Amino acid sequence: AGYYLNGGACSPCTTNSWCIAGAVNACPSNTLSSALSSSQNQCLCAPGYFGNGSRTGTSPCPLCTSGSYCAGGNNDLITACSVNFTSPAGSSLVSSCLCKPGYKSADVIRCVMCVSSEVCFNGMITQCPANSLAPPGSSNIASCACLPGFYGANGGVCVQCPLNSVCTGGSAKLPCAVNAVSPVQSINASACYCDKGYQGVENSTCTPCPANTWCWTGILNQCPPNTSSPAMSNYIKNCLCIPGFTAVNGS
Repeated sequence: AGYYLNGGACSPCTTNSWCIAGAVNACPSNTLSSALSSSQNQCLCAPGYFGNGSRTGTSPCPLCTSGSYCAGGNNDLITACSVNFTSPAGSSLVSSCLCKPGYKSADVIRCVMCVSSEVCFNGMITQCPANSLAPPGSSNIASCACLPGFYGANGGVCVQCPLNSVCTGGSAKLPCAVNAVSPVQSINASACYCDKGYQGVENSTCTPCPANTWCWTGILNQCPPNTSSPAMSNYIKNCLCIPGFTAVNGS
């Protein structure tokens, strides 16, 4: 046992095989044996595989499943990674267990969920671009969306919302209504108000200010008594005394 007949001489059984009754037999797939092995049960699962070679009729050892590591051997040696860790299929060492997507290393034995400004993959932490955030536990930079007041492609550069526009977050940039204006970095439609000489607020339709009134920031104001103004006036001093009356303009 442990030798095979080789041209009339007995030769030592080589590694990854087993020899009995003068014959040499290959170990099953994914198993290893030392030289001079004489039983199939001495064919042990290779690192990265698991199984029990002591059973009668040893079959090939299956690949170690993801989220685990397998040192190899003869006793179904498959060990699960710690909670919130994972590993690729076929892993053989505990060092193959890394934080699962969306988690980061807190210490050598703990993985914690990534916060909203981070993206975590394989234990590596990437910060979201400026003025963007991702949901907690994100694992892809494309999860980083621009904050309200900014716009841009997910995971890319976020640009400040320009004048006369509204940016609710993400890639959206919406113009204010015709003849309406808004300051930079506006986050909703209520920031749009009608331009000088028009009435209307919160991005409503802008209509020209009628005669004898004046409109500023979308608000319609009446001229003082005994004064008049042309349509689309935008300042109280546009209200002038009617014939027969006098005063400082706007009084």
